[in-house]
Amino acid sequence: MSHSTPTIIQTMAQFMKPLQAINVKVVYGLNGDFLSYEVKGKQHTLPVAESSQGLTPKDLYIKTFSDGFIVASANDGESYEESESFDYADATPVAPTLDNATLLAKVAELQAKLAV
Repeated sequence: MSHSTPTIIQTMAQFMKPLQAINVKVVYGLNGDFLSYEVKGKQHTLPVAESSQGLTPKDLYIKTFSDGFIVASANDGESYEESESFDYADATPVAPTLDNATLLAKVAELQAKLAV
């Protein structure tokens, strides 16, 4: 699965604060880096873009794509290049295409579920 330009780009604080996430850190695994965080005693992870491996959470932004895929990346979107794509076999799309208002509602819904 390949993703195009992200629909929503948030700073780490913008994404994590509504979740009341703690212990936000990058974990290094065999398949690359992941952003790890805890919400109400449950551990969650997000993939880190291949081009952003080896960075700290303060260097990363959270990108949400129109298909519901979420990834951490150092790129803030201002200099986003179309050639930068992500291919994670385990990504589960929320819907084929969503308008911005629907996507924001889906992000809020996901954040609410993670906060439970």
